[in-house]
Amino acid sequence: MGSRTSPGLAFLLFLIGGRLGYWSPNLVKSPAPKDPLAALFAEMFARFPGKNSQYWYLSDGGHFENTAVYPLLKRRVKTIVVADCGADPEFIFDDLDNLVRKARIDYGISILFSPAITGRRTSVAQLKKGETDLPLIEARIHSPKTATEKARPGKLIIVKPHRLANMGLDTTCYASHPPDFPQQTTGDQFFDEEQWEAYHQPGLQAGKAITKEMLP
Repeated sequence: MGSRTSPGLAFLLFLIGGRLGYWSPNLVKSPAPKDPLAALFAEMFARFPGKNSQYWYLSDGGHFENTAVYPLLKRRVKTIVVADCGADPEFIFDDLDNLVRKARIDYGISILFSPAITGRRTSVAQLKKGETDLPLIEARIHSPKTATEKARPGKLIIVKPHRLANMGLDTTCYASHPPDFPQQTTGDQFFDEEQWEAYHQPGLQAGKAITKEMLP
């Protein structure tokens, strides 16, 4: 479970077959013959080797940083578009909070959110209040100077699923039933046609709101 791994929990999950990852050959080195017994005990007791090992244990990156923006910040991508789709019915923004903290601690990168509504973009504060039909939030990325690169600004465009105006009659009717739409958890793994289309429409509107001018 990434940063949440503990020996006791790893042992319990192993016993019930709740594996959260798999073993892969090192993509940099030529792998040595794999020792299944060693891998078995390593997984059971949460003793995973580092990146210089012949084999890596790959797990869901969401256990560390759920938006997947973290590795893009490391590569200093200038413009990043992310769909913040973790279940967040109260609009706490815990995944973005985690991203901002890790970016500052690990890379010295500041991510600053716009406090006001501009153009097709809303703000975190307005979206929390449910007072906007705009689908996008924008933040500025400030990367520090390094030994090999200059300090450079960047842009983070966030699509945050929420109820929008003009979603269509069918989507509006569906949204009146589950109170946490469109922030239902992944515990529901079986979307029917009605639910699938209800989620498709807000996503389609948010995608159309992103223009070429936003993506230099």
